[in-house]
Amino acid sequence: MGNFSRNPKDRLDDSVAKHYVGVRLQQAVPVVDADWNELEDLRRRELEVFGTWFIGNGVPSGSDGFHIVSVPQPNDFGIVQGVLLLNGKFVENALTVRYTTQPNFGNPKLDEPLPPLSTPAAPKQFIVYLDVWEREVDSEEDPILIDSRIGMETALRLKREWAVRVARVPEDLPKLQAPPPGHFFYQLARLKRDNGAPITAPMIEDLRDTQVSVLRRIEVRDSNGFIVVDNARFQLMLENTRNNVLKFIKYLLTKFNLISAPMKAAELLGIQTAEHIASTAEIGLSLLSSASLANRGALGILSQLYTAQNNFMEAWRDAVLLLGTTPKTYGSFNTFINKLDDRLNDPNVGALIGLKAGLTAGNLEAATAMQEEIARLFGTVSTDVARGTIQVFLAQSPLGNLNSPPPARFVFKVKSFTTLADTYTVKIIPEQGWPRRVVDVNGAPIPGNKVSIGALGSEATILIDTDVQPGSSSGLQLRVTSDSNPDEIDQLSTQFTLTQGQPAPVGEDKIQIQLQFNQATAGSALFDPGTGIISIKLGVAGNVQMRLFNNTGATATFTVTLEQLNKLGTWNVLFDSSVPPLNNGQSFPLTAIVTPTVDATSMNLKITAKTTINAIEMTTQTVIPLQSRP
Repeated sequence: MGNFSRNPKDRLDDSVAKHYVGVRLQQAVPVVDADWNELEDLRRRELEVFGTWFIGNGVPSGSDGFHIVSVPQPNDFGIVQGVLLLNGKFVENALTVRYTTQPNFGNPKLDEPLPPLSTPAAPKQFIVYLDVWEREVDSEEDPILIDSRIGMETALRLKREWAVRVARVPEDLPKLQAPPPGHFFYQLARLKRDNGAPITAPMIEDLRDTQVSVLRRIEVRDSNGFIVVDNARFQLMLENTRNNVLKFIKYLLTKFNLISAPMKAAELLGIQTAEHIASTAEIGLSLLSSASLANRGALGILSQLYTAQNNFMEAWRDAVLLLGTTPKTYGSFNTFINKLDDRLNDPNVGALIGLKAGLTAGNLEAATAMQEEIARLFGTVSTDVARGTIQVFLAQSPLGNLNSPPPARFVFKVKSFTTLADTYTVKIIPEQGWPRRVVDVNGAPIPGNKVSIGALGSEATILIDTDVQPGSSSGLQLRVTSDSNPDEIDQLSTQFTLTQGQPAPVGEDKIQIQLQFNQATAGSALFDPGTGIISIKLGVAGNVQMRLFNNTGATATFTVTLEQLNKLGTWNVLFDSSVPPLNNGQSFPLTAIVTPTVDATSMNLKITAKTTINAIEMTTQTVIPLQSRP
């Protein structure tokens, strides 16, 4: 200690106990060292108390000070340059150094010298912590403190020292809780080492509180020190999450469902859990705008978003999707829910880290990137996709018996009852059998078996060329699947058996059932040409009017059946299936009288007509989506 008239620490303690905050010099009296030292100590204490109580311990915005990072050298780690606030004391590391090259490594004057690190014999955890203290410096250490004009040392200096130390877990934990007098400890990182010499990045868990400031902001830096997540990126991610989820809710309430359509409890649950996601994102935006959110708070907001989105996923998986593929077609969201589950709970999704895994690791950059992906997913699912159904049937077969060459060409037709035009993928099944391919009018294979089909009322042609193989048979069936909405629009044609040397199957266009909808005479039923759905007023009968056409080339007797598919609630259906024999070119009206009861929501009507001409069975069918309205 220097030559003081009064012990500075005792003098400061006395002044603090008396609530002194400053010193006033008087004229015509001696200036003594005790007053000068007290003035300086009171000023420093005021700043340190403010920093401790109103800012806290950690690294301020704009700095990455004392970040522990991996280095190539064995049993060593890097200490990034920058600043840190500890109990109000400003601590600075002027240069990025390693543990073994830090300023006090190898200093024998330390009360506890810094030992070199060694390779643990077995996996072991350690805490890397900062030790800060202050000491006096005199002219023996710094000769410049001697005033050359008088040849003597005038005043001493106080120097703030630091050392980065490593504590074993759990052996040294009590020491971390009880630093020696005048020392202050701050935990920088946790090392989860294996029994190897290198300390790699995955072994290092950052324990620092970053962005410590009265004005909080988000800053995540990469290995080169560049900021990769900041307030602007985090704000955009939250805005996209909120806006896309609200867009999804609006889509469900105004487009996916009729505005006047009643909703089941499961549907309401699905809407409420979506609203929770949007409100959580809104809370994060409020904290950002008030400059109250830094890295740890950002991780907290993302953790709340994870919980909200996981609740949404579970509610849809366990309740909403069970409503099935009806005219409301909630089953079409199955792929979306599976993708959301993957992004929330899988460790990795492509090159990205899952949201839960990123949060568990405290990796704000990874968690932000995945939440951006989830926001995009919500934006995609709320866009319009083709909805409804299609009908696939064999329209024309090759004349005569099946032989090759040339290839036998089968012409299939697809009728659209969908809301939008879309691209469809055609799959020929079974995969085993004669060579069969989707071709254009010139016989060239169509890349990817992709065909375009228009919206409601459109009809598309699919050509299938088949190489008939001698002395054998093969199956032929088409599966036509919407590219934008494969879970909802996925239709099979009738399965045919082809046999070499035998006649080809008769085209199904020989029989047709067409919707003949007349609003003026349809009771309470209303047809929506935009969606292809017939809505019927609850408790009131509506007439679904169709017409059966005979184009078989002969007089035919028909068997007509009606099935109720994917019912939600109770529907009462009256249907007279009797049809008189029809001459070629004749048609006959069919009417289903449908009444939805109070709990009815949606249903599909499937009408099938069959006849046999010259021992060949001919079949056609159509599916009509129904929905109730108040």
